[in-house]
Amino acid sequence: MIKYFYSILLFSFAYPGFLSALDYPEITTKYEILQGSDEDEIEDYLLPSSMRNSVSARLKEHFSNKFWYAVLLKYSIKDYYNKTGDYSYFKLNNELSWKISSSFKMGVNFLSRWVYFADPDTNNQVKDYITLGGKLLGVYKILPGLAFNTWMKANYNLYKDVEKSREEYTVNLGLQSKWNRLSWNVKYRGVLREPLGNLSVQDSSFLNYGSVTATWKPE
Repeated sequence: MIKYFYSILLFSFAYPGFLSALDYPEITTKYEILQGSDEDEIEDYLLPSSMRNSVSARLKEHFSNKFWYAVLLKYSIKDYYNKTGDYSYFKLNNELSWKISSSFKMGVNFLSRWVYFADPDTNNQVKDYITLGGKLLGVYKILPGLAFNTWMKANYNLYKDVEKSREEYTVNLGLQSKWNRLSWNVKYRGVLREPLGNLSVQDSSFLNYGSVTATWKPE
């Protein structure tokens, strides 16, 4: 695992602007422990079912008050107590953000993730894979207290078992509003999934998601 960690560090240095970001970056480190629980249907109480440990470091550099760059490196392990499926992953995320005006901000992200499973699948095949992807996003302030946000993302999941490989394209549209103590959010997300490569046997699908949330904060 250590050799993969160093490979990722070397890979991150290849991105333009990273070396200059080392001069005076904002550095944020985080360690998280999360416990998952399952409900006991007979006794009607929660039982511990899994544990996740994650450590991450994020470096951010402001080249100006309108343009900044950040890189995130994360390692996470999830352990299931009573079933198989344990896995770990390395994640490298690079972000460029640009505040074009007081009303419009855009950004682009580049993602790399290496996922390793402790056990094979039900057909005794390796489940490990690598995800390479990119994301383009924008936020436009229509009025004070009303903003339109959107993002488009493309992910390519490359499995060691090439029959599982697939590509995924996502579009997200949203409206956010905040008036006095009331805030609301309307979202739509469409996800297109396709097999990746001639050897992939994955099915094509298109998923639609929508949500409306409202929050009122009393004085």
